[in-house]
Amino acid sequence: MKPCFPDQTIQRAHILSRHQQGSTLIEVIVAIFVLSFGVLALMLAQLGAVNTSINAANQAEVTRAVQNYIEIMRAEPKMAARAFSHGSGKEETRVSYLVFDYSNFNTSGNDCVNKLGLHLSNTPTISKCEIKNGQITVSWQGQNNRSDDQNDNNFTYSLSVNDGSGSNNDQPNADSGSSNNQPNDDSDSNNNQP
Repeated sequence: MKPCFPDQTIQRAHILSRHQQGSTLIEVIVAIFVLSFGVLALMLAQLGAVNTSINAANQAEVTRAVQNYIEIMRAEPKMAARAFSHGSGKEETRVSYLVFDYSNFNTSGNDCVNKLGLHLSNTPTISKCEIKNGQITVSWQGQNNRSDDQNDNNFTYSLSVNDGSGSNNDQPNADSGSSNNQPNDDSDSNNNQP
């Protein structure tokens, strides 16, 4: 074995410490890089939460406005007389009856938005607002949570005066002698007297 001189040992230690300092700096840069990706992911999650919150607030606002206006429509309906004929000649039976008529509330576009008093957050585009024959439909563009899916931010809310209380504006069934009200597009079928 060769004897080890103190000068050589110090020289080796100095060379090793110089290499270790460089590798520590690289480790710190890598750690900051990895940490920045973690912070970026948290920021994206926060942005998604804010957009979801805005969409929920807009859905609640549309629901409130439409339900309030439906209550106004229910409180102030017009009555209309309708007639129904069954059979022909001597066997013909004619039945007259009254129905609620909500056509005086019909409107669309900005007039509809103003009647409902809609005030949505972050000024989303209301693509459709229509009140027609007791049915209110509002469609709007929400906050986009993801850039890859353009369809997850289109919202539609629709409510009919007759939802939950049967339909009052269709013909009675002459065969059974009682009225059989046909449902509107998506309400349940109920048997009610006109």
